[in-house]
Amino acid sequence: MEIINLKLFNYRNHKKKEINFAHTNIVFGANGSGKTSILEALTLLSTTRSNRTNKTKEIINWDTEDSFLELVIKKNKEKKTIRLILDNKNNHGKTFSLNGKIFPPKDIIGEFLTVYFAPESLDIITGNPNKRRRFLDILISQTDKSYLSTLIKFKKTLLNRNKILKDLSLNKKDKKEIVFWDQELINTSSLIMKKRKKTCKALNVFLLKHHKKIIKRKQKTVLQYTPSVVQKNNHKDIKEAFTERLAVDFDLELRYGNTLYGPHRDDVRFLVSGKDAALYSSRGEIRSLIIALKLAEMDYIIKKKTQKPVVLLDDMYSELDAKRESHLMDFILKIPQTVITTSNKKIAKSLSKKGARLIKLNKIKSYA
Repeated sequence: MEIINLKLFNYRNHKKKEINFAHTNIVFGANGSGKTSILEALTLLSTTRSNRTNKTKEIINWDTEDSFLELVIKKNKEKKTIRLILDNKNNHGKTFSLNGKIFPPKDIIGEFLTVYFAPESLDIITGNPNKRRRFLDILISQTDKSYLSTLIKFKKTLLNRNKILKDLSLNKKDKKEIVFWDQELINTSSLIMKKRKKTCKALNVFLLKHHKKIIKRKQKTVLQYTPSVVQKNNHKDIKEAFTERLAVDFDLELRYGNTLYGPHRDDVRFLVSGKDAALYSSRGEIRSLIIALKLAEMDYIIKKKTQKPVVLLDDMYSELDAKRESHLMDFILKIPQTVITTSNKKIAKSLSKKGARLIKLNKIKSYA
């Protein structure tokens, strides 16, 4: 899989921009030139969601009502065109199409495979559990359509069950009405949790390999998935454990008017030599671990889809010493296709000398 061409119209501060891509691409420009916006656009066309905002109006150029993106990719020797119209005028939001035919966002996910790294990727380890759940959900959804469908169904089930719990707490509903949603919650949640657990296990093989290469020594590194329904030393099947927790803690959920257990409450811990990296690792160690995780993500996608994802690297070289910088450059050139942003002239010049396509951006007027 590779990107051939990207067109942006009225996208953030890009009024009109067209980019042709090569094997390795370095997007160079000063702060405010729109480097990160290009990676955001590629991520949006890949996952159907911006990695920077949930508000469509923030993506559309400030003095227009709509925006248009077009991406041409090559997949299995066949060219495909993904288009997206962002519309503020009639609150239409996002309209995706593939080869000229309109599709819902869930059918676009998985068509264009990406792995994204940015300085804020460190939040996967140091941030709240939602960051880690989102990382897993995006990765699995890109490689498994059934998981995405189950995830969508789970979210609808959760909304309905929470509404009934609130109504029950106010004596507005009969308890029998929650039985159906309990079963839906158990079925969808157990599928999601089992898939997350299986994915973490598969990622661990790649994570250990890449982390060892980066830090130049062997160190036990584990991605530990912790479902909210399974207590410590509890070896019950996830579905069985979930059913039991719902029965035992129903009165507690009724008191709070909220579903207390399920995929929306799960977490993932990064353990290095048995210690939680979020608590005991330095920023440099966490950065190395995240780079290893992103490389593991790439390997996982290749294994599951037999397609090589496009790797998007936003300001990857910040905070690296000269030795690691040189090592990373050599490694990046071996990746099937990368799009890298930097404002560092030295990095841009060095990569372009080694064959990377240099895409220069001029500083353009920003907007609120």
